[in-house]
Amino acid sequence: MDRFFGSAILEFSGRNEEVSLCINLSNNILEARFPMDLKNSFKLSFGKSEWMTKGLSLRNIDIKLPNGRLSKGIYDDFFVKEYRPGTCSIYDSTLVSALDLRAGSSGIATMILVPRKCGITFDFKVLSNNEAPYELFYTNNTIRIGPQSRVEIGQLPVIIVGDTKGLTLRSVSSLLNVRDRFRVSWSVLQGAPINLRAILDGDQLTLNLSSDTHTSGLGQLVDSNDEVLSTLRYFDKFFGAMSRDDFSRWETATDFYMDGVATDRLLEFRVISLFNFLEMVDNSKTLNKTSLATLLEITDDTADVLCKVRNALIHEGKTLSDAVCGAVSELKTFKKNNLSFSEFSDACEGDPQKASALFYFHLAACIARFWARSIGYTGDMYQYEDTINDLKSH
Repeated sequence: MDRFFGSAILEFSGRNEEVSLCINLSNNILEARFPMDLKNSFKLSFGKSEWMTKGLSLRNIDIKLPNGRLSKGIYDDFFVKEYRPGTCSIYDSTLVSALDLRAGSSGIATMILVPRKCGITFDFKVLSNNEAPYELFYTNNTIRIGPQSRVEIGQLPVIIVGDTKGLTLRSVSSLLNVRDRFRVSWSVLQGAPINLRAILDGDQLTLNLSSDTHTSGLGQLVDSNDEVLSTLRYFDKFFGAMSRDDFSRWETATDFYMDGVATDRLLEFRVISLFNFLEMVDNSKTLNKTSLATLLEITDDTADVLCKVRNALIHEGKTLSDAVCGAVSELKTFKKNNLSFSEFSDACEGDPQKASALFYFHLAACIARFWARSIGYTGDMYQYEDTINDLKSH
């Protein structure tokens, strides 16, 4: 269910009128519907800058849910995106208008409201008993977890269950302080970002009306779902030990990492995003071959290839295949083929597109190993061996 209905009082310039209200989670908007003559009573100039006027607010919001009610005294942190007038006709009547039997053509107008901030917090009254009144719900989950596995997150005992419809965390204590760290940890683990959609914090429920993107990625960092929860503990400890400022930096860096492993992005964009990630987590402040070699624990020649490719992409605007082949050829010429790396030694041989793909997956594998070292994980991280071997064999 992605549409919830109720009522509210629409207030403007001292006038108060009751309207029907819909929370539309598919489009992340609020829809206020009312008879067309209400528009005239407000004396609003719809279609002009008055849409952005101050003083327009919703009061006494009451939304019915399948298992409870949402309420809010006043809400005015929105702007009017669109006004859709209903069309009056000779077929209108009291019954037709009341039930909107002619689907928008019976004198019923719709005002599309867009929140300025993505989160809207309501008072929440649940109908049935709620044994765990603190929950987080995330979308774009790809890892199946269940039935009701238990784990500690931020030293809080949490029940976690997930499938392709979503991921739910439940606890007897507030989860507000762990929501962002968990989102980053789980996103890195599954190789695609999860999106926080709803928060239940006691008797308050927050809906996130931001873009609910569904992005696919290269796949999870560990080989099986059985290892996910054990690896999650390492990520939780790693991010949990950070100061707020340090975590904020890593959170932004991880956004670049997510773009770097997204399969619906151009290969050049993905590679540049991975370089941006490395720049943000590198403590040396200057991403050169020495700092890269230390950060990723690779040879100087491998790091030199990475730096040359990055510079060719960003500063020279080259394609990835030209950047990779150019970097490897330059090093081979300069060092007389006496190179201390194996990852890119055959990058200039054969299909340039294959060279681009090999470079990308080798870089992604380097970063996967970097994640494992950073969090202190000694198990097996997925390093795209099958994909790399498949590319080399064709």
